[in-house]
Amino acid sequence: MVFMLRRFLALGLLSLCPVVLAQVTPLSTARTIPKVTLEITQTIELIDLKRFNDAQQKIDEALKTRPRDAQWRFLEGVLLAETNQDQKAINAFESLREEFPELAEPYNNLAVLYQRRGEFQRARVALEQAILNRPGYALAYENLGDLYTRLALQTYEKGLGAKGASPFLSAKRGHLEKMPQPSALSIQSRLQKN
Repeated sequence: MVFMLRRFLALGLLSLCPVVLAQVTPLSTARTIPKVTLEITQTIELIDLKRFNDAQQKIDEALKTRPRDAQWRFLEGVLLAETNQDQKAINAFESLREEFPELAEPYNNLAVLYQRRGEFQRARVALEQAILNRPGYALAYENLGDLYTRLALQTYEKGLGAKGASPFLSAKRGHLEKMPQPSALSIQSRLQKN
């Protein structure tokens, strides 16, 4: 069984989070997460509907006037990842991580992309940083647990082929394979408040 990092659909959180539909000052002067605007929500919906050209157009227009806006840059990374441009998405999230190291979501999404490439240790480090940045980040905890489970399965598989393998290896592997499988691999589409 292959464990994958699951998607967090943030659209339903608008009613749970104290989010104001307004613009904020540029992030170069304010190190806070931008407010979720109607324009951003619409762009996320376009990405979810796989209307990638329309989403790209909205992102390009927003970045022309606000090139340092973290939310729009984040959405650009999401769009790149959703269109399987993984290296460009990694570059986008790494750039965002360097400029805004306090954000958790770029680390989570980097972990998803690293995991896609089989770079499990880099994925682990990224998820651990996401949790350090936001200790209550449930998705990062779940993704890290799924990653550890995947690594455990791989280790048990290797152990089963080793000489003198314990009879418990097969049982342990079987137990992990029976765990519920998370949703398909995907990334978080929106920056969240702590």
